[in-house]
Amino acid sequence: MLINIVRNYFDMFSKKDINEIENLFSSSISLKDWTVDISSKDQVIKFYKTFFSEVNKIDIKIINIYNVNKIVIAELEIFINNDKNILSVVDIIEFNEDNKIISIKAFKG
Repeated sequence: MLINIVRNYFDMFSKKDINEIENLFSSSISLKDWTVDISSKDQVIKFYKTFFSEVNKIDIKIINIYNVNKIVIAELEIFINNDKNILSVVDIIEFNEDNKIISIKAFKG
């Protein structure tokens, strides 16, 4: 089930559908990657809105995806704006008891 939620999250991220993404988040979500470390739903949504406004196209290819308890780990290849450069990323996505996302940690590799 959690893997399906994460697949949906990546699909909505690719579509830049901030409303659907927001529905997947808990009120206390945190986001940490190589550029940000933020810890409120409002800040995460604001960050996503800004990012989405700065890019034309996002394609996410899931290479591997694993679920352990309330954590999903996904190895991804991300393409931004039809750039030929592949952004290799590992996301660690943690859920609460209501299956809402409480933490996203992204590592560039």
